[in-house]
Amino acid sequence: MTTKGRLCVESKWYWPEDGQTKSEPYEECWEFVTAPDGTIWERYMPDKTEWYRHKPEKQVNGDAEKNKFNKIAKSLGL
Repeated sequence: MTTKGRLCVESKWYWPEDGQTKSEPYEECWEFVTAPDGTIWERYMPDKTEWYRHKPEKQVNGDAEKNKFNKIAKSLGL
């Protein structure tokens, strides 16, 4: 999360192709603002989609994808 209200995920995507493991870097970002009444709004970047109300119930503590990632990484030989 940046001081300008942006949350970015930088990752490297892997997939099997022709008996090899291919990869490429990937980034996606969201922008967040807080209205005077305290409502948090977000939008997906770089498309600059319409603003929509942030849903706090989507937030989770910890690494919710770790087990799934480890299983896929093992299958790709990473």
